[in-house]
Amino acid sequence: MQKDTRILEIDGFRGLCLLLVAYTHVQYVVDSTLGRINYNALMWVDPAAGFVVISGFVVGLIGTRVALRHGMSGGFRFLGKRLRILTFWHVASVIFTVAMISIAKEGADMGMLGARPVIAPLLAATFLLPQDYFNVLVMYFWFLCLAFPALWICLRHSPSVLIALSVAAWCLTQNSTFASIFDYEMEQLVAALFGGEWLRASFSFYGWQLMFLVPFALGSMTQLGENPFGFLNTRTGKHLFYASAFFIGFMLLTRLALPLFTERGTTLWKLFQGPFDKRQVAPAFLVGVLSYGMFFTWLLSCGQSQPSNVMRQSARWLSDILTSRLLVLVGQASIQVFATNTMFVFLVKSQVVVPLPEAVSFGILVASAMLAVGVAALTKGWRSSGWRLLAPAWLGRGHGSRGFDLGRG
Repeated sequence: MQKDTRILEIDGFRGLCLLLVAYTHVQYVVDSTLGRINYNALMWVDPAAGFVVISGFVVGLIGTRVALRHGMSGGFRFLGKRLRILTFWHVASVIFTVAMISIAKEGADMGMLGARPVIAPLLAATFLLPQDYFNVLVMYFWFLCLAFPALWICLRHSPSVLIALSVAAWCLTQNSTFASIFDYEMEQLVAALFGGEWLRASFSFYGWQLMFLVPFALGSMTQLGENPFGFLNTRTGKHLFYASAFFIGFMLLTRLALPLFTERGTTLWKLFQGPFDKRQVAPAFLVGVLSYGMFFTWLLSCGQSQPSNVMRQSARWLSDILTSRLLVLVGQASIQVFATNTMFVFLVKSQVVVPLPEAVSFGILVASAMLAVGVAALTKGWRSSGWRLLAPAWLGRGHGSRGFDLGRG
């Protein structure tokens, strides 16, 4: 099957997309910490950057192969159907989260959480973070709404159109005046539609990540093949989960690291213990990275067999762990994640202590990405850990472009 050049264009642009999203998010978090802006501005900034992420992950990793096999119209119908299915699970998870928040809020007001020792920490976690955190609910529906035009533009037009619109949207949202125009109006709209201030403030960053992961897993298990995990056995499925793991993991690690340097904010650590102890950063970071890698490794192993053989596959992967073959891969990924996250944390800390010029901070971000790519190449983890997602296709066919061989599934 002939490879479509559009997937190479999107592959090359996705590296820049990740940089733009990460830079925008970190920069606005710093500005909010310094009191320059409100987190509500992020509901316009992140969706604009998310427009290109959706085009890269959803269209680039799934859409092009389907479109080549079934034709443009067939591919679009297929993607639309899958997107509607995933949207259903997303909306269902939002409703479920709202119900959990309602129970938590009511229980806290009535002093009943103490009578529920098992579920109380989970419920309390929904409203522990700072009350002015960005409006996840509105931002989340923006992501869903932007997915359809991203698919349409990529399948009906050249990816260059999508790239141009994405860059324009990102540049437009860099103007704080643009974001502040809608700040007050959106606050009032959200309060009227979704039950008031407490509901909007309760959607923490961690709740958003769960709303992303859980419905996607459910939708994959029920709709993406006869084998619930069969999609993960394909080249596209593995790259999709590697990309999701990197993106979500980076955001989580960055958010957890921010209070270490600013002494601001509340973390989930305070659910189970007293004041945050900086001495626990290293072991917590290591355990988090290893558990994250092990979870996705187990998830990928499930896709290599029928559901009845999942336990057998898990035992085989456990033996691989004991023989250190898998530990090498997890170790490579951990080193790369640590290198990248360290640079981003340095960026956040330097901006809080001594604000840097825009060009310098963005240069640090680019350098951190290049460092991650270099570490991946030196540790020979380029092909094993999925870090070539950061590499533009125009670096060479032996790197970023090789991962999208549409002739094999």
